Amino acid sequence: MLTAILFAFVVPVMVSGQAGPQECCKLRKAIKLEGTTYSKDTVVGPMTGTTCVINGVDTTVTQATEQWGALCILNVVNSITDWLFIIIVAIVVIFVLIGGFAILTSAGDPAKVTKGQNYLIYAAVGMGVALLARAVPALVLLIMQAG
Repeated sequence: MLTAILFAFVVPVMVSGQAGPQECCKLRKAIKLEGTTYSKDTVVGPMTGTTCVINGVDTTVTQATEQWGALCILNVVNSITDWLFIIIVAIVVIFVLIGGFAILTSAGDPAKVTKGQNYLIYAAVGMGVALLARAVPALVLLIMQAG
């Protein structure tokens, strides 16, 4: 299972890395950087170019800026944290269901009740981690603006 997950996340990155660095990116969310708001679906790139290649397709840069590299990094961080949030929330729901089922079927057995309560505690901690994952893009933006 770990191997399948590893291939699902690592192989696409390795393949995209073979094509060389991208000259632009398409923003998946609106990003505010240094007082300027870049809207969703904006293609940002360097000041000098008017076209770039995204996934093998020539794309017109809709907003040229010197900050395009930082915007692309923030775009990737946003995508990763969005996926992490969805995955963690799904795991939290499963843990709540397992914990609730263990408590309901415990028939008064203290060990089974404790096991169910532990699953609910793990779910609460997992939800806290998922909420912290939502804060990561803001922290990355804060660090990038401080540097």
